[in-house]
Amino acid sequence: MSIVNKLETIIRGGQRSARVKYKTSLSEFNRSISLIIDREQLVLNIIEKIKQLTQFKAIYIYLLNSDFQRFELINQKKTPKTEYRYIFPRNSNLIFWLKTNETYLILSERPGVLNFFNEPEQKLLRELDIDIIYPLWVMNKLRGIVLFQRGDSKRARKKVDMELLNILLDQTMIALENATLYEQQQERLRRMYRADRLAVIGQLAAGTVHEIRNPLASIRSSLQYLQTDVQDNERYEIFSGVIKEVDRINEILQDLLSFSRVKEPCKES
Repeated sequence: MSIVNKLETIIRGGQRSARVKYKTSLSEFNRSISLIIDREQLVLNIIEKIKQLTQFKAIYIYLLNSDFQRFELINQKKTPKTEYRYIFPRNSNLIFWLKTNETYLILSERPGVLNFFNEPEQKLLRELDIDIIYPLWVMNKLRGIVLFQRGDSKRARKKVDMELLNILLDQTMIALENATLYEQQQERLRRMYRADRLAVIGQLAAGTVHEIRNPLASIRSSLQYLQTDVQDNERYEIFSGVIKEVDRINEILQDLLSFSRVKEPCKES
C-alpha cells in the first residue's frame, strides 16, 4: 500500500478538504526530503516539516553511532545542555524499554513509565518537556530515537496524528539512512583519494632519495680521501664535522625511504 493510500485509509470518512490538505502536505514532505543529500540540511528540513504537520514545539532526533555505541543528537544546535547530546544504550533504561515494548511512548498517557528510566534520562525528559518518545527501526534494529516536546494543542495526541506521525517517521528514517550512507561513501572516497596521494608521494620520495644518496656517497668518499692528507688538527676536525653532517643527511633520507615503503600487515596474537 502506498503512503498516500495509507493516509487516505487513516482519514477516510473525513472532509474532502482535510484529505486534500494531508495528501498535499505529505507529498511536499516526501518531495522535499528526497531532493536533499546533505544530512544536516535534511534534518532541519524534516524537523520543520514535521512541526508544521503535527504542531509540536520542538523535535530532537538521536541516531545510533555504531563506532561509539551511543545515540547522538544530530540537531545539536537545539539542545540546551551538553549532557543531553548522547544516550548510551548499555546503561539506558529508556533504550531497554523501547527495545522491549517495540512501540512509541506517550508520557502524558503513561506517566508512571517515567519512573522506570534512570535519573539522567528523567532529567532530560522533564527539562525538555518531552511528551512522545518514538523509536526508529531499520531491519528490526533500533537505529534512532525521536523526542517530541509538548505542543500547544492536543492534536499531537490524537490517534490519527500518531498514525500520520508513523508514516512521516518511516519516510524520515529511510531518508536519514540514505543520507548517512552517502556521507560514509564520501568519507571512504576521501580516504581512498588521500591514500592514493600518499602512495604517489611515497613513490616520488623513494626516487628522490635514491637520486640524492648516490652523489652523497661520492661526496663522503671524497671528504674521507682528502681528510687523510690533512695534517692540521683544526682542519681535520672541520672535515670530520662535514662528514658527520653528510651522515646525518643520509639518516634522514633513510627514514624518508622507510616511510615511503609499503609495509606488510603484521598479525598479533
